[in-house]
Amino acid sequence: MNGLLNEIQRIVGEIQSGKPASRSKGIEQLDEKLSNCRDELVALLQSKNCDLSWPALFEASKEALIKVFHA
Repeated sequence: MNGLLNEIQRIVGEIQSGKPASRSKGIEQLDEKLSNCRDELVALLQSKNCDLSWPALFEASKEALIKVFHA
């Protein structure tokens, strides 16, 4: 499995965490990955052998941000 995919899935797990500190850290890490690995991430998510999708990544991020602002 792709190292970037593993990293993104780990970050999504942090974003979905019940702990506010983990969510905040995950949001920062996701922002960094989206900025620094954009082309690689786009290619990975467009491939057919990847379980992760843009909608899933968006939904996890959206839910985390809502929880951060309501905490």
